[in-house]
Amino acid sequence: MVQLLQPLGWLALGAVAVPILIHLWRRPLPVVRVGSLRPFLAHRRPSRSRWVREWPLLLLRCALLIALALAFAGLVWTPRTPSPARWCLLLPGTNLRENHLNEWQERLAQGFEPRWLAPGFPKVVNRESSPEVSVEAPVWPLLSEVDRTLVPGSEAWVFGPTWRSLFQGNRPTVSRLRVQWHDVPTTPPAVSEPSSVRAGVVHSADRMLDADSVRAALEAMGVALVTHEVPSLVFQLGAVPLPASWTEPASQLVQVIRDAPESAEILVEDRRIDVDGETFALRQRVAAGPGVPIFRDSHGDPWLTEERQGSAVLWNVAFRFHPDWTDWPLEASFPRGWRRLLEPDGRNTAPIAPEQAAPRFEPDSAPGFQSSTPRPPPRDLRAGCWLVGAALFLVERLLSAWVGRNRTTTPTASPAS
Repeated sequence: MVQLLQPLGWLALGAVAVPILIHLWRRPLPVVRVGSLRPFLAHRRPSRSRWVREWPLLLLRCALLIALALAFAGLVWTPRTPSPARWCLLLPGTNLRENHLNEWQERLAQGFEPRWLAPGFPKVVNRESSPEVSVEAPVWPLLSEVDRTLVPGSEAWVFGPTWRSLFQGNRPTVSRLRVQWHDVPTTPPAVSEPSSVRAGVVHSADRMLDADSVRAALEAMGVALVTHEVPSLVFQLGAVPLPASWTEPASQLVQVIRDAPESAEILVEDRRIDVDGETFALRQRVAAGPGVPIFRDSHGDPWLTEERQGSAVLWNVAFRFHPDWTDWPLEASFPRGWRRLLEPDGRNTAPIAPEQAAPRFEPDSAPGFQSSTPRPPPRDLRAGCWLVGAALFLVERLLSAWVGRNRTTTPTASPAS
């Protein structure tokens, strides 16, 4: 959408009348043929002509004045606000055949955009080149995340199986994205037997109490604690770096859990978190780390997010494992909760109803409800108007000089006999 920062600048467009009047009312130069009496014998003609001559010059001068007027008026262009999205989300590993493929193609013909139901929601270019298949993909956290980024009125069709292991935690409620699930029966991938877990704990000097709580929980889980070997699981408490041998590409490190960093701003809150069916107080926390939200507190803000760095999975926890921050480390469910988080039941591939797989939809009708998608900033076009004006001025000067040379070099007629 084109706008003007100074609407009164439109008055400058009145200057366009100047070259038009000059071209209409200027007196043409007389051409006198030497040695001829015809100019004295001819009938007297009007000294002014209303016919527009040299119209390319007229257009150039008018365009020059229009460009300068728009520059003075402050021409800006604001991109249109985002419109509701219509997505076809394909769960990785889903094989579309027969009527399921026909349903998919029908949605695409209706204008739905094909995307993968995976972090980042990449576009589906080739259905055969599917991202990594997982029986424990965070489907509900992904759908909740996209619900907060799209504008109200968006719609999504999800094509994929309804394995129970895909839907962990409480069924979410969305308010902007209406989700409909198209069940596609799919053979689950083979799940390898879990290898023995070797855990390590690294911590800053001020995180000794936090580290003791984590070590006690790991021992209660029966996990072997290692110091010199490369662990498969690491609790990184504070800003202390990991040993270089643990972060090598050939290492067997597959899971890193980080708590609140020292550099983050501490927020004194009165919230609660739910872990393994139990509720605990959360008195202090920091802003959520990067990645896909896995769990949220009682205010709806993520306290556990997941991101991937190469082959390792990184979990960011938004608080410390300290009694001043939360009561969870003091409870007997602390090791049980970590066992549940680190060793989820990924083999439960029994299907559930598609109506239960899709999040609940409750549109927010409160006044002032706005999308979290930021409006695109306006683009200032004044510099472009000045450049266009300079280019037009240069072309007008060159063309005017060329026309002037043609006038002076007009051949004279021969003398009359």
